[in-house]
Amino acid sequence: MTIFFIKNLLALNLKNVNKVFLQINSRRSVFLQVMSVKKRENNIISSAEDKRKYRALVLKNDMKVMLISDPATDKSAAALDVHIGSMSDPWELPGLAHFCEHMLFMGTEKYPSENDYNKYLSENGGGSNAYTAADHTNYYFDVAPEDFKGAIDRFAQFFITPLFTESAVDREVNAVNSEHEKNLQNDYWRLSQVEKFTSDPDHDYSKFGTGNKDTLDIIPKQNGISVRNCLLDFHKKYYSANIMALALLGKENLNELEEIAIGLFSDVENHDVQIPYWRKHPFTEKELKKKAFIVPVKDIRNLNITFPIPDLRPYYKTSPGHYLGHLIGHEGPGSLLSFLKAQGWVNSIVAGQKSGGNGFAFFVVNVDLTEEGIKHVDDIVQSIFQSFLREKGPQKWVFEECRDINAMTFRFKDKEIPQSYVSSIAEALHYYPLSEVLSGEYLLSKYDPKIITSVLDCLTVDKVRVAVIGKHTAYKVDVKEKWYGTDFKIEDIDDETLMLWEGCCLNEELKLPPRNEFVPTNFDLYRTEEAVPENPVLLSETPLSRVWYKLDTEFNLPKTSMYMEFFSRMAYLDPNHTNLLHMFVQLFRDSLTEYAYAAELAGLHYNLQNTKYGLQYVRALRNFAADQPHQHLIYYTSLLLSEIGWSKEELLNAVEDLTVESLETFIPRFLSHLHLEFLIHGNASKEQAEKIAEMVISHISQHSHTKPLLPSQLIRQREYQLPLGCSFVYEAENSIHKSSAVETFYQFGQMNTHENMLGELLEQLGYIVWCGLRRSNGIQGLRLIIQGDKSPRYLDSRIECFLLKMKDVLLEMSEEDFLKHRMALAKRRLERPKKLSHLTVQWWLEVTSNQYHFDRDHVEVEHLTSVTKDDLIEFYNRFVYYESPERKKLSVQVLSTASGGAGDTSHLANDDTTPQDGLKSPPHLLNVRKISEIPEFKTSLPPLSVDETLYLCNN
Repeated sequence: MTIFFIKNLLALNLKNVNKVFLQINSRRSVFLQVMSVKKRENNIISSAEDKRKYRALVLKNDMKVMLISDPATDKSAAALDVHIGSMSDPWELPGLAHFCEHMLFMGTEKYPSENDYNKYLSENGGGSNAYTAADHTNYYFDVAPEDFKGAIDRFAQFFITPLFTESAVDREVNAVNSEHEKNLQNDYWRLSQVEKFTSDPDHDYSKFGTGNKDTLDIIPKQNGISVRNCLLDFHKKYYSANIMALALLGKENLNELEEIAIGLFSDVENHDVQIPYWRKHPFTEKELKKKAFIVPVKDIRNLNITFPIPDLRPYYKTSPGHYLGHLIGHEGPGSLLSFLKAQGWVNSIVAGQKSGGNGFAFFVVNVDLTEEGIKHVDDIVQSIFQSFLREKGPQKWVFEECRDINAMTFRFKDKEIPQSYVSSIAEALHYYPLSEVLSGEYLLSKYDPKIITSVLDCLTVDKVRVAVIGKHTAYKVDVKEKWYGTDFKIEDIDDETLMLWEGCCLNEELKLPPRNEFVPTNFDLYRTEEAVPENPVLLSETPLSRVWYKLDTEFNLPKTSMYMEFFSRMAYLDPNHTNLLHMFVQLFRDSLTEYAYAAELAGLHYNLQNTKYGLQYVRALRNFAADQPHQHLIYYTSLLLSEIGWSKEELLNAVEDLTVESLETFIPRFLSHLHLEFLIHGNASKEQAEKIAEMVISHISQHSHTKPLLPSQLIRQREYQLPLGCSFVYEAENSIHKSSAVETFYQFGQMNTHENMLGELLEQLGYIVWCGLRRSNGIQGLRLIIQGDKSPRYLDSRIECFLLKMKDVLLEMSEEDFLKHRMALAKRRLERPKKLSHLTVQWWLEVTSNQYHFDRDHVEVEHLTSVTKDDLIEFYNRFVYYESPERKKLSVQVLSTASGGAGDTSHLANDDTTPQDGLKSPPHLLNVRKISEIPEFKTSLPPLSVDETLYLCNN
């Protein structure tokens, strides 16, 4: 047969040879794809507005795969989810699954360099991450589309031939330990571990899933256990293709993506692992009818009520947990929240199912208590048992309303960020049929009152667990949790209380929510025959207001984002005025809770927040509390460099001036002189945008007699410029966390296109714990942040060593490598927001900075193409190199004085001055000046002049 084939091939004309080979390769490819795929599903239920193409596979090794073809994507992405997590840790090695997750990044047989994967992604506009949950582990990355195959090849090797080298094991355990220490003073982690600690001690749920140096290094060595061998065994035992799920998203068509998946992941071995399933709940009869008192780190007051329930994922078409959470956690009139707020006991409530592991789950009702409410914990729990749910029974109309809202949400879903999208899909592949992987979480199609009732029957007095969290519980505690040191006490709920809860009658004030009048029915898109500009345009401008408008032609969804700013000189006038405005916002939001909740369920979100400049009416944004040392650094740096900034102590001292009378007089004064700025973006006509703005302007003009601010009053805050050649140090202490932290900031100067790009290029090359640009009030600079167990002074010296080494890196960098980094930055900057609201935020930042540079990304990337390696070296020499007369340095250092921290003098501080990285410290820097008082420091620095500020606003 072979001879016959060769003779015929030689007889062909040369011009047909390539054609024959292409046909052979094509048929061979089709043959391999047929032989390598057990199942192929093309009918994936997706959103009607989703233009991507989908295909699901089951490979010959039983790995599930979702392929997503998106020719318009500017990022390709992949994720792989292994259906094994921390609950499968060996009892003698807590944290092994998490450690395995870390170690897979540290080199493979095909790509042995420990940094190869992350370096490849960084050079090609990408990034990666992973997490370990109770019963699954998820790995994901994104990258520039043209570099997808190189990235996915490196990624695939994690699951085929990881190295787990002894040296990497010894080093990476420190990273796991640092992660654990970062969480030691985090109340979320502490409360979670108390819950595990007080569950059935023989259940896998009770394990310490994060791990630390003790569990993964010190204790195993003492017991003669090779952690590396255990990692190899764990990977070989559990990292089996039949419990893995892969999601690939790229520009390639589905056939090409399928070929990639088959070619790179068919070699993952299938050990026919049985997915762990926990038939027994971690809360048995022994762990129920308990009340815990827990002392938190932060001054919070919470009541957490928990019931054990079965795993509800198999009932996703009914979603009984969602149904019950919707009713118990409702915030409208007649709701449990409204009743409890009227008593003055709670501020907020959250209710719903909480995942546990494969086979079990929890139903939780968590409330934020007032100072009065913490005295009425039993009354609050009783109120939950007094609800209408059992007497009324399941209501079909409630289910249908939830169904319709979910269906609307699914139909008009925003296009997700590729990295997070593939991560969620890879996990979902474990729980839904292939055709329903995208829709399973959203589409409710089966009203089943029996299933709803069966879950409701789990929420009974004999199955309750109560946790009271607050500083006031400190006098009661008698147990310290092993891993986080959380103080708590757990006791039986007395029979009298249980009988009272069980026998309580229906509370007549608790009612079913009314039908939601905000659920929309008109989803038409506004269209115009006029040419639509690419960026927002100024619709109107008066002494009182500016209105910016952009009709959406990119996302094509029936959605609109609207931002409004009420600019006032009184907003940040002094600490008292700042507190008054903040209090007004809190009271305003609280008064609208009942009315706004139904609108939020229907997809209409709002948020009102106070800023240094006044009020902003915006889409919901999260405010993150500064509960880590590195977040304190950001706070202090801002306080040091902002023209005006009130410290937390100053704001706290002014609270005594906060009265009802002062607030009543403040509000009309605040509204008396304003400047209003609007941005309306989305599915709205010019006329609608003008009408919305006019309605607001007319209302405040008529009712508050608002007058416009003078032009000179519209200048925003300025930033202090550090003097040339300076080196300042500001020191603070932190008595809560064991970790210390340092932020070293090198100020460049005013933002402009050329230096913006050079700064971002320098950031692009910064392989350090955290490196980025700080931009505030038109001034920018390079910031480097490290948090760890070393002293801040030592960490600062290592930053200096690193930056000194960077000079050699820049000088020795090939032109080819420089161009790679430049291209990676360009790709990152040109990546479009995936959601309409994200693009609105991007434009709104231009509005609130008064710069209005809506096309900044394209303009700056176009300039980037002219930036050379010599430009970058010259920029480094001017602003970063330690001998430069133009360098301006500010080091903010937070020293831990907690027990065991770097500033704890009760033991030898972990301040090794003999680094192992071979980097030599630069010569001692002269003129280092310690900042003792912030006001004194700021008075010595001239802020950016008004003329310069105006220049920045127009350029």
